[in-house]
Amino acid sequence: MLKPKSDMIYRERGRDPLTKTWHATDAVTALLVHSGSGCIVCSERSYPFSPGTLCLIGRGKYHYTVPDEPSCYERSKMFVSAQTLERLLSLFPNEKIHRMKDKTFVYSSLPEAAAAEAEKIFARLAACDEAYREVIFASELLRLLVLLDRFSSADVTATQGTVSRAIEYINRNIAGEITVDEICKALHISKYYFCRKFKKSTTMTVMNYILKTRITLAKDMLASGDLSVTEIGMKCGFSSASYFCRVFKEDTGVSPLQFKNYASSRGEE
Repeated sequence: MLKPKSDMIYRERGRDPLTKTWHATDAVTALLVHSGSGCIVCSERSYPFSPGTLCLIGRGKYHYTVPDEPSCYERSKMFVSAQTLERLLSLFPNEKIHRMKDKTFVYSSLPEAAAAEAEKIFARLAACDEAYREVIFASELLRLLVLLDRFSSADVTATQGTVSRAIEYINRNIAGEITVDEICKALHISKYYFCRKFKKSTTMTVMNYILKTRITLAKDMLASGDLSVTEIGMKCGFSSASYFCRVFKEDTGVSPLQFKNYASSRGEE
């Protein structure tokens, strides 16, 4: 995980090493897309990205990107501490942007003029004086928050591809039993075509993806500390608490309770 010290990646182009891989950071991430298209998957929703897409991803929020053409995907990322974000949020009267206090996800598709302004913000960050780094990052993040406050939307979903639609279906039904046949029926596609295309796009079989998604969403819920281990297992679609504990430990090396306790101690730091 990234340290919460302010940092950035400017105009990275090509395949992202974390593409199609659930991941989260210890920092809040601002992502601006310069070129390319695809979708960003975060928790239970899938959002389309294209030039001008600006997102703010909370600390510890699991997500990943699925670019249509990885070689065309160009993006900039800004990383700041959750404490810096919370101080800046206190300046906003609009409750919409305050969702970031709960480690959620804010998405916007900027119009041309606003996208150009966002690009200038990242360019200034890339050229900033190291001696004033933290102050400059806070100042430029405030400018990004203003853009998000003006243009963010909670009602956008990705619909541009078979895999994106399948991911949307899986995430929407993650608490229940999901089969490949049910997905294919919902998407009106053949099972053979779908399984082959899904494996090519995500590097996982459909059922492995479902299991990995359940574990990832369970991590998110465990970190929040609001529900018991048994309740989280049920909400993430595991058939029993014992099965949930077994596969979670196989994947992470620790039990759900150990993960929950560790996440709780991290949140108190």
